[in-house]
Amino acid sequence: MAFNVRTLHDVHPEDLKLKYNHGKDHGAPYTSPTFPEAPFADSNADLVEYPANCQCGAVTYTLRLPSLATDTVNQCNCSICDRNAYLLVYPPVRDVAFHTGYEGLSAYSFNTKKLVHKFCGTCGSSIFFDMTARGEDEWGMNVRMLTDVDLKAFTYTHYDGRVLMQPPYSIGKPAAS
Repeated sequence: MAFNVRTLHDVHPEDLKLKYNHGKDHGAPYTSPTFPEAPFADSNADLVEYPANCQCGAVTYTLRLPSLATDTVNQCNCSICDRNAYLLVYPPVRDVAFHTGYEGLSAYSFNTKKLVHKFCGTCGSSIFFDMTARGEDEWGMNVRMLTDVDLKAFTYTHYDGRVLMQPPYSIGKPAAS
């Protein structure tokens, strides 16, 4: 049985020693779905198009971003980013084009309810969070969903959301039995 240690209270993944498993003994390699051409209304030579999808392939989309070879990716350790293993970039909404599955996304909000976390309603993959309710025209997109990228090649900015996000996260006490 495998267990997601990110769900354990006061266990911080960044403090754990990781053992990498390349999965070669688990059957055929994963194949990403095919993507249509992204329907962006304008062209921008400064941006790179990155195809992305959830695990099951129900949600497919394309992001336009500055090159991730030179730009940074945000890694936050707040309660939800830690549990969902978010690695985030923040494109304007106009630079995200969903091809399939947008209608099937499920949503979750907590705390101030100003960020709406969107995930695949079928496989549960964390896709993005919508920041428009707090007046920002951007989405926090999870780069773990990008196809054919090497996460170890990115430069990361670390945000200490565990300390800086207010009010602080707390878990209710279990009911007495």
